[in-house]
Amino acid sequence: MSCLSKIFASDIILNTVRIIEFAVSVIILGMIGYTDSTFNHEKTNFGVAVGAISTFYLLFLFLSIFAINKYIVSANVAFWENGIMLLWFCAFIVLAKEWGSGSCSSESSNARKCRTAQASIAFSGVNFLLFLWTAVCFNVSILAYIMKKGTKKTDIFKTNDTIGGEYSKFHGCTFSLDPYSKSEVQKDLEVGPVSADEDVHSSESAPSNGEEPKENEPVV
Repeated sequence: MSCLSKIFASDIILNTVRIIEFAVSVIILGMIGYTDSTFNHEKTNFGVAVGAISTFYLLFLFLSIFAINKYIVSANVAFWENGIMLLWFCAFIVLAKEWGSGSCSSESSNARKCRTAQASIAFSGVNFLLFLWTAVCFNVSILAYIMKKGTKKTDIFKTNDTIGGEYSKFHGCTFSLDPYSKSEVQKDLEVGPVSADEDVHSSESAPSNGEEPKENEPVV
């Protein structure tokens, strides 16, 4: 199980998932925009809005990770990751209800646009699964990790610079700089010398021949 988690949370896989998320968001934005020019359904406009939000969020996330990584707040990213994942789920349901039940054969003049709208259903479902993937990775690798290792659960509302962490470049779903590894090493260094001194004192106080220590005898 740990092997699978490492594979699904590896930098190469997550970077690929982010690229596909961005590409699918742009594709859906274009597909629905293409069909909306003819049909102009209010429900399909929701898909356009979700595609636009998703595209701009990913662009902002990419730029933020490279430019202002230390000022990012984990709680804000978690809000957008989980929120957009739910938006794609809603978009999939809305588009499926609008275009999934009918047939494009009745739309003789706009059959191509009708099939394009139906294809957007599958793309929205794919993007929901991709955002579910990255949202789970972020929640487990960053949000839950901070709440478990941090001094307070409210550390998720602090910037990366404050807790001493840094997101992995590009995908931003894991830490490239662990904020708590240094503190654990520091604790080990602080505990180490004390335990060594205790060992020295105990060895000095213990008798070498195995006999019990005697009280001070008067000098003759």
